[in-house]
Amino acid sequence: MPTDTQTDPYNLVRLPTEMWDIGRVHTYDKNTKVHSRAHIKKLMSSIAADGLFDALIVDADGVLIAGHGRYAALVELGHKVVPVKHAAHLSKNQADAARIAHNKTASTDYDSGLMAEEMKRLMEADDVDISVLGFDENELDFLIDDLGNMDLGAISTDLDQDIDDQEAETNDKVKATDASSEKVVKALGFNAIPIDGVKHVRRFIAAIEADTGKTGADAFVEFCRGR
Repeated sequence: MPTDTQTDPYNLVRLPTEMWDIGRVHTYDKNTKVHSRAHIKKLMSSIAADGLFDALIVDADGVLIAGHGRYAALVELGHKVVPVKHAAHLSKNQADAARIAHNKTASTDYDSGLMAEEMKRLMEADDVDISVLGFDENELDFLIDDLGNMDLGAISTDLDQDIDDQEAETNDKVKATDASSEKVVKALGFNAIPIDGVKHVRRFIAAIEADTGKTGADAFVEFCRGR
């Protein structure tokens, strides 16, 4: 079960509730939680029948941290004044991290591409502790590695062509065994590093890329050859 620190790492629910004109509240354009039309309609029915139980939470600039679905429902219902908890004490990075933490505990429906983008950025921030956002090590590995390296534009919807291409690729790989690559985990003996070490590794890779004139794995191998 999530701890209090994970569900509300910045003590946002304890903030006093204020009444704001709805025009002062703004949505976050990279919000990772997905709100379906059906979900918005359910929220509208609930608010119309019973009122709004949970205040919207916004950052210093009035951008939503928690409550995008409720906000959409309130707009459609024609509400002019809404209850708000104003987290003016948070930096932008802390507000972005709090938004992810709230989404993590509230739903499993994410825009995975935006989640990967946000997590990569926040991992390099000095004022955010990623460990309190509720992700275990495997989830972090998936978000910052697998999703970060995925080329969504290369996905094909032609299954027959995909099969043909895969067979051709397999034949090519059989003929070029000596030139094949190995997963980094097998070469180095580990598949993860501490979160607070990521920025140092990235700086190291950037340095050897500059020294060798190569990029990524080619730069790393060239560096190792020269040691």
